[in-house]
This record gives sequence, structure tokens and C-alpha cells, in this order.
Amino acid sequence: MKIGNMRGPGGNSRASGGNKIQLLENIGRLKNDVEKSLMDAECKKFILKSIGLFEVLAAVDKKNTGNYYKNRTFESLMIENTSLYAEVLPGNYDKSFVNPDYCARLFGAAAGPALASVYYEFRNLIKSAYLHKTEKIAEYFDALVKLYEYFKSIKTAADIKIEPIVEIDRSLTLNNIDCKKEDDLNESFSPDFNFYKEIINSADKEDLRYLFRYGCYIGYNEIKTADFINKLDDSEILRLARHINGAFIEGFKTENKARGGRNLVKIVCGAGYERVVKTMIAEFARIGFETIIGGMVSSNPNRQADYDHRYDDKPFLSAEYNKIIINSYERAFDKLSDKINRYCGHIRIGRFGELPFSPVESAFSRTLDKVEEDLYNKLVHETSAQFSARVPDKNTSFSLISFPTPEIGPDFEEIFAEILRINTLDTNKYILIQQKIIDVLDGADFIHIKGAAGNKTDIRVKMHKLSDPAAQTNFYNCGADVNIPAGEVFTTPVLKGTDGVLHVASTYLDGFNYKELVIEFKDGLVSDYSCKNFKSAAENKKYIEQNLFSLKKNLPMGEFAIGTNTIAYAAAKKFDILEKLPILITEKMGPHFAIGDSCYLYVEDIPIYNQINKKEITARDNERTILRKTDLEKAYTNVHVDITLPYESIGFIAAVAKGGRKSVKIIENGRFTLKGCESLNAPLDGVR
Repeated sequence: MKIGNMRGPGGNSRASGGNKIQLLENIGRLKNDVEKSLMDAECKKFILKSIGLFEVLAAVDKKNTGNYYKNRTFESLMIENTSLYAEVLPGNYDKSFVNPDYCARLFGAAAGPALASVYYEFRNLIKSAYLHKTEKIAEYFDALVKLYEYFKSIKTAADIKIEPIVEIDRSLTLNNIDCKKEDDLNESFSPDFNFYKEIINSADKEDLRYLFRYGCYIGYNEIKTADFINKLDDSEILRLARHINGAFIEGFKTENKARGGRNLVKIVCGAGYERVVKTMIAEFARIGFETIIGGMVSSNPNRQADYDHRYDDKPFLSAEYNKIIINSYERAFDKLSDKINRYCGHIRIGRFGELPFSPVESAFSRTLDKVEEDLYNKLVHETSAQFSARVPDKNTSFSLISFPTPEIGPDFEEIFAEILRINTLDTNKYILIQQKIIDVLDGADFIHIKGAAGNKTDIRVKMHKLSDPAAQTNFYNCGADVNIPAGEVFTTPVLKGTDGVLHVASTYLDGFNYKELVIEFKDGLVSDYSCKNFKSAAENKKYIEQNLFSLKKNLPMGEFAIGTNTIAYAAAKKFDILEKLPILITEKMGPHFAIGDSCYLYVEDIPIYNQINKKEITARDNERTILRKTDLEKAYTNVHVDITLPYESIGFIAAVAKGGRKSVKIIENGRFTLKGCESLNAPLDGVR
């Protein structure tokens, strides 16, 4: 059977109503043909399940209008949304074609994971359906037709060869690649992309049906968040919006960046924050900025599924594949350069508090060998470098802020109010106290950090030598600008001479739990590492390498910092949410060490000055980043993960002068002991 090819000029653009009808007719014809087919039962089941998904996608594409949502009840829309994601919810995942293990049982260890990858791509079309990308859905439907034709040519599922499946999967990535890359960049940089913005600006705080227009999974977190935000006073919403916008704009000043005529700000937020973002949009417009909503975040229906598919491009990885992706990316940047040249940075309103995720290692999900790891890392490096060249950090700012989700527990509203207070604390109070700490740290040859109460941390962090201490400083005095809330001083350490052991009993980094995490440093580079998440040392090392290190070797210590926000720490202990807080907040709650790149990635050559005494912050480079002048690939890792020691784990932090002649303790036994910092201890007095 031949199904009409739906692809045309424009690739992923909005399609006409006629194309939608044609797609539905094609799906119906394929379904009828498959049902009559005598093909293998398991293969038939896979094709019919995929057809059912495409039927849903085509139906969503056709009906997704504002009027549709106005004519349905909230309850019916919630049922529709849940059914859209039902097959990947944890209770159903064991028998989902997204699951590589399940597919391997049905189709074999080689073909099974490949088919799971194809079906995972099909399910990722849900967003395309809501965005009315009919041609893209039709293109992927063509791939399903090819898969059906192949299945008809074999006798049983055991006869499936992996090569035809991989070739179909490859086509989903590479066919119309220029259109796909252009589409991706358009959604990030073009003010003409207003899908999310229209929903936000038209959202009625008395009618939460608008939440289902996004197409993402809408659960308890999103509904409860929207209900809570919509009940806040107008004055509170306005204060928060102005605080976030102001922090973004202040970033240009504190980091000595030239915005020039750039005036397009991207906002990424979570479903439920429409009222805040709508006010941010209006406040930005009032001062001459235009906004784009570059994405909508919601609860992930199953993080295990995404984890299982993190290396799905394994079969394609090659120098040729990398070149195709990079060249396509470059052409897309060229085509959208007029819009990208207006871009001045992004704001992200993050969320935290969901149930912690500890992944299960699938027996059949794809993993990378050494050659593939190198190709994968090279592709990440080259795309990151191209992005930084086209969107210069020297001309862009950012601002990050996070709030709890209702899943954090029954005290959600009280916790939210406390986090809101913490996120809007007076910056000036902190930078004045932090300057006293910096004045002492600047006299150190190295900083000695030692753990207590069973914590095995013992590290010496080497400082840069200041050639002119009267005009130079090593540490950035961080208020509530780009990283909200206020409360840290940080530097880029010298690698040679930075040695020791970092130990954290339990922590969540980028959503992954690490138990008894130990990282050893020699001359500033990671020399050994372990945790106790799995039974064997090999499994634990692999877990760290893949998730914490992002497959990179010999990562440097890119940052050392001391957090001063004891109010945040006291709140975390009060509500017992320390392990649920995002790094954005926890990095302000004790010393932290970033493995990977420094905080001055791609902007090392821009002079930055302390806002109080106007000293230049000269510790912007280390022995790795300076290699950017001769070999960019060796200079950067595109990894930056902060690991924090809670105050209660600290025996002392001391600034030690050259030769050990003098040692001044900043913190001892979890309390600030430096003169002038006593007020930071007040919130800790009631902490147990």
C-alpha cells in the first residue's frame, strides 16, 4: 500500500486544514490494511499501537483551538491529558513500547531497543501536534509506513534485523534536518513564535482550563501551583515580577556586559506561573524589552523513560553525522541571524520538590563505548561553541530563580512563602557582610576546608596570586542578580595545588541522588570517585561518569565558593527539605565546589569589578580555560555541577597564608567565626 507523502516546502510549518484531513485519511487506510494483514502478531501489535498514537496526534492537531477548551469541562480535559501520557506513567511503563527492556523481550536484544527508540520519537510528536506541525507528523507517519512494509517482509519477530530499523530511526533525525534545526532556533529566538505567550496572556485566573492548551503533562503540581499563584495579591505578583526582571537587567551591570541594542528576552517557566510571567512581559514591555516564551516546564510523567533513551543517537554517531548536525545548525543560525542578533538573554523560573529520582539501569538501553563517547562529547562541544559564537555571552545576561512544587509536602504554601521571602532578600545586606569574608580570603595562599561529624572532606583550594592587591580581588561578591537568591562569594581556583577529598553523605544533583559521594582531586583534576548507590564499585563509577560527569574525563574544579544564606539553610532544616532544594539555593548554604567549567565560561577576557570597592576580579582563568587561546576543545568541558557541603558538615574553612604563617577561620563547627559576620549565625541558632 502506498501512503501519500505529506511533506512539502517549509518542513515543520503550520499546515492547512486540507493537509490535516489528508493525514487522517492516510492513517485510516493504513489501519485498515494492517488489521487485515497476516503479519507476525507482535509486529502487528507494535504497528497498531503506533497507528493509535498517530490517530491521537492527528486529532489533537485538528481540534487544538481556544474554542475547543472553552467548550469542555475541566474534568474532561484532565482525563484527556492523562490518557495522552498514560502509557509511559510508571505503572504502565513495564509494558510500554517506549521501554527498551520490554521491546527486547518481544523483538530481541538488538532490534528491541531500536524499535523502542523509534516509538519514543513517535511519542515526542505530542508537542508538534499541539503546535499544529502537521507536515512533521506526516513525515514521521511515512516512517511508520516504511516500518510496516518491512514487517510484512519477514515471517516472525525473531527475523527482524536491526539495520532497517536503525535506518528508519536515522531518517527521523536527518530528513529535513535544516527545517528542524531552523524550527528549534525559531522557538528559542523569534518573537514571531507566540504559541505559549498567547496562552499566558489570555489565561483567566478563575478558569484553569488554559493549562491543558500547552500539551505537556498536567498533574497535581501544575494545577495546585496555578491555583495558589492565582490567589496571591496583585501587589505580591508585581513585586516578584519586578524583582526577577530587575535581577536580569542588573546582570549586565555587575558582569560588565554590553547589551547594546539587544532587547529580546526569553522566559522559560513552569505551567502554573502564568500570572507572574504575564506581569513580567508587561513590565519588560514598559521599559522597551520584547519577550518570547521559549518553553513550558511541567511534571515529567516518567523520568526513567527519558533516562533509558538518553543515548538513542548511538547508532548514528560518526564524524559524518556530527558534520551534518553542525552544518545544519550553522545554516539555521544564518537564516535567523536578524532575530538572534536581538537576543539579550534568558530568565528561567525553575521548580523543585518533586519526589527524588534514582534511576534503574536498564539491561537494554543504549550505552556508549569509548569511541562513541568521544564523538558524543565532540558534538556537544562543537554545538556549544557555535552557540556561544552566535549568541555571545559578553552581550547577554540571565537570571535564575526557583520555587517549590506542591509535591514538596503538606506545608507547600508555607514553604512557598518562605522561599519567596528568601528569593527577595535585601542584596545589600549580604554583599556588605560578604565583603568582609572576601577581604580575608584575598590574603590566602590556599583555602582549607575540612569536614566534621563523620564528613571526610579535606581539601586545600589554591588561590591566584594578586599582583596588585590594592586593585585586584579573587572573589566575586554575589548578590541577587543573575543567580537568585543572594548569598555567596566565589572564585576560579588555581588547579595546581588544589588537592584533597570531597565527601557528601547524600545529595541530589540535576535530579539524581548520590549516596556517600566521594570525589578526590589532584592538582585540581578529578582523580578518583565513588558512591554507594549500587552494589558494585563499577556500577557506581558508571553512574557518576554518565550523570555527574556527562561522560567527561579528568574534570577540573572550576569554582570554589562560600555560601552565606543561613536563612535559606534554616528554612531547609525547619521543613526538612534540604535534599529537595535545587542547587540554585543550596549553593548559597555552605561551601560548594563546581566540577567542570568556571563561572566565567567564554567571558574570561571581559574585566569584571567588585561593586563595592571597584577592584577587578582577576581570578577568571585557570590552567584549562587559558587553553582557549590555542585549543578551544581542550579548554572547556561544557559541564558545571555544584556540590555543596551543608554547614553542619563543616569542621572549618580557613584562609591560610603562604607558608602557613597565618590561618584565619571563616567558619568553624558550622558557624561563622569571622568578625563582622556574626549576624549570619542568628538563623542557625534554632537549627538542630
